[in-house]
Amino acid sequence: MKIVHVGLESPTVRRGGLNIFLSSLAAAQQDSGHQVDVIQVGDGISPSASWVQRWRVVARRVRRSDAAVIDVHFAAMAWWAVLSGALRGRPLVVHFQGPWAKESAWTGQRGVILMAKKAIERVVLRRADVVITLSHAFAATAITDYGVSPARIEVVPPGVPTPMDISRAQARQQLNLSESDRLMVAVRRLVPRMGLQHAIEALVDLPEWTLVIAGVGPARDELTQCARRHEVIDRVRFLGAIDDDHKALWMAAANVCIVPSIAHEGFGLVVGESLAAGTPVVVAPVDGLRDAARLLPGVTQMASHEVNDVSRAVREAAAASIDPRSLEEWSWTVIARRTVDIYESAFDARPRLCVVLDHTAELSGGELALRRLVAAVNRHHWRVHVILATDGPLRGELESAGATVEVVPLDEAVRTVSRDKVGRSPAMWKFVRYCAAVSRRLRRLEPAVVVANSLKAIVYGSVATWRGVPFVAYVRDAWSEPYLSRRTARVLRLLTTLRADGVIANSVATLADVGHGVAIASPLDERCLAVPLLAGSPDVMRIALVGRLAPWKGQDFVLDVLQSLSELPWQLVIAGDALFGEAEYRDTLLQRVANDSRITYVGHVDDVSSVLAQCDVVIHGSLSREPFGNVIVEALAAGRIVIAPRDAGASELLTDGSTGVLYERANADSLREAIVDAWQRRDQWPLWTHGARQSVSTLLPHQVAAQFEAVLEEVAR
Repeated sequence: MKIVHVGLESPTVRRGGLNIFLSSLAAAQQDSGHQVDVIQVGDGISPSASWVQRWRVVARRVRRSDAAVIDVHFAAMAWWAVLSGALRGRPLVVHFQGPWAKESAWTGQRGVILMAKKAIERVVLRRADVVITLSHAFAATAITDYGVSPARIEVVPPGVPTPMDISRAQARQQLNLSESDRLMVAVRRLVPRMGLQHAIEALVDLPEWTLVIAGVGPARDELTQCARRHEVIDRVRFLGAIDDDHKALWMAAANVCIVPSIAHEGFGLVVGESLAAGTPVVVAPVDGLRDAARLLPGVTQMASHEVNDVSRAVREAAAASIDPRSLEEWSWTVIARRTVDIYESAFDARPRLCVVLDHTAELSGGELALRRLVAAVNRHHWRVHVILATDGPLRGELESAGATVEVVPLDEAVRTVSRDKVGRSPAMWKFVRYCAAVSRRLRRLEPAVVVANSLKAIVYGSVATWRGVPFVAYVRDAWSEPYLSRRTARVLRLLTTLRADGVIANSVATLADVGHGVAIASPLDERCLAVPLLAGSPDVMRIALVGRLAPWKGQDFVLDVLQSLSELPWQLVIAGDALFGEAEYRDTLLQRVANDSRITYVGHVDDVSSVLAQCDVVIHGSLSREPFGNVIVEALAAGRIVIAPRDAGASELLTDGSTGVLYERANADSLREAIVDAWQRRDQWPLWTHGARQSVSTLLPHQVAAQFEAVLEEVAR
């Protein structure tokens, strides 16, 4: 493929993240056999050229080129080429490497020039067929600040350079450093947004460490004063400007490299450079650095910029080691291949946009099911953009699954109001204003369909989409007592009848509550399929209680029953944590089990299969009618024996006596009999375990996603 890149400056003119990125990408594409032409200052444009001259040169060379695709890395260099028709109908791809206007504002620039910079960026970004960002943070910026459709966004991180063939000891020998020194290195421009003062302050809590700062900038004096103020000036070394060879040596010599930025960090090329030098990296919880911590091995994210959090992260990272083989999937060769694939997709029709609304960002059942669903949706047909009412751990999970995410904040007084008081709360006016805010965002995003993934989202989504945007209510809760009052259930049924173009329920039982729609079960966690099936007859009944710790989930009820079974040998693992104001229940539960050696509490676990692998039986103790039961599906997929209430979602999933044992909900005697019955038939467990896994074989994520997409296709505009 013939490719034209439009950059800012060659690295020979000025070293900088954007310039190094483009140079590395273009070289990798050329090595892969593509014909690449780079237009930038230093490559066909004189460093002394005015902006007008630059615009003319770029437009002329783009117009005359026979390249198949144009990839713009700096909007100000290409805006005239875009507006003047120089592309001649060819696909325009924009690498959005950061908001030029925002970065200028951070340095103190104001007024007309700042407005002009943003206008230029907006012109180019909105005309792009595809916008590639280095991180989800900058994807969100492109969407919310520049009006780019999430359907045109692709997130591709920068590549990691080829690992260096030099050890820490060898690098220190060349730099005349002691092998025993504890060395923290920061390669950064000396400007306020780089957050270097936080690395200096952390030295107070790291008395055995020395900080080496490589780079130049206007904040040098301020950083020196910071070191003196904290009495660590003797352990801070400023190297000034250094060449690439010495930069690599210092990175290889370090115990830890640190990137403590406080704003506008697209991903941080220095992170990959540090890893290539074999050195672990500590990053701030900012923008694209969060993606780096999530994706790359050897990267530790500090919890905050507080001294204790920075020093804790430094010590944790220093204990890590990096296997060069783990970096292969992030090499520039792989990134170049992914980028060319995106170029080729730019010739095709873009996928349609599905916007999902959710009021919470906690990792509860419905939200984890959404994460698995998003990961399985066919990206050639649909792109998923999620609007959350608050920030939280769900955001990172959804971004990892391939969704773009933004937060439209909902006042906590409304977000946490009891489900039976929605519409009657004193915060009703705030709710109305929130509906208006969501409605405005939806008009700008122009989705093909909107899906509400939670009960409260169904309420405000029904109002926010009243202007005709196709709306689907994904119902994951029981619309009956005791979970919902009759009045609230009636209001919800009326809303979905009048407004929803489609209704999806997570079980037949839930669908019966709603009254209309289609039942689509939640997808299973495929990691559970890798858990070895049960074999043989155990001497001890190893039981797991997995799920959110809440009174209605019945953990205390199950404990009462188990502790009354003195004749039965059992061990119990409790996995889960409190989410929505249920910390008091959790604390009371933990006090109760603290002195029972048979019971282990492991808290929240990201990978439920790791718990299931250590047990034989999973007990589902919900005191209220369970609409579906994600834990039941996970346990069946792992081939575990499930003991669950004989109603609602559980009865749709389990076959009594062949894949599990059913009991009467909230009935202690019935649960006691079910546990004893399961134990007495333990010689049948190896047979049951195969049937359990087979019973959920239709709930693979791609199968569920196909059903979900069929509903979207039916209602989408």
